Amino acid sequence: MISASHIKSVIILILISVSASAFGAVREFDRVEFGSLKFITRADIAAGSGMARNGVKIVVDIPRLDAWLSKESMVKSYKLIDKNSVLTILVCEYEPAFTVVLKGKNRTVLCEADRGGKIVSAGRVYKHDSPVIIASLDEMKGNTLPPGVLSLIGFLADDKNKRIRSELGQITLRQDGQYDLIFRGRPTVFTSGSDEGSFLRLEAVTGQLDREGKYPKTAVIHENFVVVYSAD
Repeated sequence: MISASHIKSVIILILISVSASAFGAVREFDRVEFGSLKFITRADIAAGSGMARNGVKIVVDIPRLDAWLSKESMVKSYKLIDKNSVLTILVCEYEPAFTVVLKGKNRTVLCEADRGGKIVSAGRVYKHDSPVIIASLDEMKGNTLPPGVLSLIGFLADDKNKRIRSELGQITLRQDGQYDLIFRGRPTVFTSGSDEGSFLRLEAVTGQLDREGKYPKTAVIHENFVVVYSAD
């Protein structure tokens, strides 16, 4: 037969367990500190995880913070350090390298990709000086960019093409397999093939125009290096 004192002990044990569980989920800290953040802001993390003030304390729902950091596409890895009533949040972020605009019949998708072609943000641009790639939405499968976009990113991400990548403002993948390109600080729209030889000819043409300081409205780069200029 179970004694009353034993039942009382069991009840107290259950209450202690519940309290400990709740304490582990929602915590109060004197301070919340962040490691170096380049793209995501402290406000993003605070809003996404529901941080709130309770007088001089900061209330943090740890599981919710964990969940937000785990699902945030810009977060490559993270670490939470709880020490002396201070929560330190260390985040390693993905580096956006390209802004991608995919146009469909009824909608347009805006995202950013890293140099490996991985989508690291959607609906928001974190890096405003990256080249813009415009393509059709039709060939996108799930969360994977269209093959033509991935191929272009692979080419531009190569360190030997760093100069083109750094000067490129916008590139449009045309239905005929060619590219329309606009370089920073130049008004000309260049039409070029998508092979490496076409890009080498393109570099030579842009270099010549830079030396002359005169830019046409459009220029078409042909295989035999003939360039057709439109009227200004």
